[in-house]
Amino acid sequence: MTLFIDGLPETCFTADPPASPSASFKISSPGQSLQGTIDDLALYRRAFSKAEVLGRYKRDAAAYGKDTSWFGTFRLEPFLYVDRGKATVAVDFLGILPVAPGAEAVVELGEPDKPAVKAIKATTTAESGKQDFSFDLAGLPAGDYEIRAVLRDAQCKTITHRAAGFRYPPAPVKVLKPAERTLPP
Repeated sequence: MTLFIDGLPETCFTADPPASPSASFKISSPGQSLQGTIDDLALYRRAFSKAEVLGRYKRDAAAYGKDTSWFGTFRLEPFLYVDRGKATVAVDFLGILPVAPGAEAVVELGEPDKPAVKAIKATTTAESGKQDFSFDLAGLPAGDYEIRAVLRDAQCKTITHRAAGFRYPPAPVKVLKPAERTLPP
């Protein structure tokens, strides 16, 4: 059996069928108990595919108080490591999964509204959910940049995108002298 949390596979485990129809069916073990509440349970005659589980999650998530405003696009969490000359972004693909046949997700580095300077093709499956991408910033001239995740159809037309901007190199941080750090009375 596979346990899904928020539409993505979390863990797999073996579940023995009950010895009789009146016996309990357990989905946890004494060493790994389930923490929480199951409030929506349904039994089906067949196993759902990962895409079907994700689709059901997306369809019903709002009813359970989940933020669905980003469904249909990406979530980005950028990190700029100036001392290492790297820009890294954690991309959450859950909002665009499952990807339509022929569509492709790419993570790009470039100036806003200009072609990408660097690009990395993303692997988008129900198992991946989140992926990290790193870009070497060596040799980039000073200026404004963005890391963007883009989903394009088979004809290379943009379906959706999300960008996170940054200045490279960033403005130097001004370190205050002790006399400048005093608070007014």
